[in-house]
Amino acid sequence: MKISFIVVDITAKAGTERTTTLLANTMVRKGHEVRIISLFRQNISPAFFLEKEVGIVYVTSEAYSIHSSPFKRLLRIIRSFFSFREMIRKNDSSLFIGQNFLVNLYLYFSGFSKKSIACEHNLYNIYPLPILFFREYVYKSFYKLVSLTEKDADKFRRRLKNVEVIPNMLTFTPKGEADLTLKRILSIGRLSNQKGYDLLLEAVKYIWKDYPDWHLDIFGEGEMHAFLAEKIKMCNMEKYVFLKGYTQDVISEYLSSSIYVMSSRFEGFPMSLLEATSCGLPVVSFDCPEGPADIIGEDRGILVPPEDISGLKTALLKLMDSLDRRNEYGENGRSFVFQNYNSEAVYKKWDMLFQSFVNSQSK
Repeated sequence: MKISFIVVDITAKAGTERTTTLLANTMVRKGHEVRIISLFRQNISPAFFLEKEVGIVYVTSEAYSIHSSPFKRLLRIIRSFFSFREMIRKNDSSLFIGQNFLVNLYLYFSGFSKKSIACEHNLYNIYPLPILFFREYVYKSFYKLVSLTEKDADKFRRRLKNVEVIPNMLTFTPKGEADLTLKRILSIGRLSNQKGYDLLLEAVKYIWKDYPDWHLDIFGEGEMHAFLAEKIKMCNMEKYVFLKGYTQDVISEYLSSSIYVMSSRFEGFPMSLLEATSCGLPVVSFDCPEGPADIIGEDRGILVPPEDISGLKTALLKLMDSLDRRNEYGENGRSFVFQNYNSEAVYKKWDMLFQSFVNSQSK
């Protein structure tokens, strides 16, 4: 089958682009002809590895940034839309897969929604109510809407009948397991309000006196770096909490840690939680909407009520105090994610969707 993925910018270092490259690589290996259509281009090349058989087409060489003024963003969207519409009319793909609401609007207004699958990677309630209703009106015309979690899918199903659930797949298969004797807590994510690192710092600021041989490393970049650095300094945690910036070797960081913590206020589907668990790390996370509850069970980690700072502290101490518990949760989580989120298991769900689409076109 000839498949075209549509993304905002395949050169961006973001979760949706990473997921797209994984799917594209997997589908090429399964014999599909795959192309990625990128609406914008901020950098020279894709941020993540792509098989050489995957074609890439850039609609425009302009960059798209949410930090630009609304007027500039609108102008770039309008320019790229007309270029996209002209390009897609000449495209011979059997099926299009749109990787967020913006690109799905391009497909809709170009008249290609009926031969397209819309994918939603963000929290259901991320938009204001009028946009939520408009989004569902748009998605009625798509062949299918793919959601990452059952909870988000159930919300879409209140008004839509074409909803399927396909989670993200594991991004890698680690060769080893985390050394849970190391007294290191790890967190990876953008330094933004969404990721809740201000809450995490509140949770850990009083634990170091009793656990001076432990420390917390936070990897990521973002607009809250200065605020978080100042908070670490104000709370006298410079010896225990470190903002490490961006890393290209996340696997080594997972494998050299004992606990993974996620303090997000909301998620679409937390890939870092999936990756950490695949490395055998026991995890502590807020039970935020949506995704952590899909990965963490009673015997695979500890879920804490959303934004419960005291509960997050208690959960971390529970794991810090018990190597046996860390080993138990780490092994159970590792087995669970390998069984349910490996590339073959996730691809089977996509393949069933492809077969359904082919059958619908032959009627």
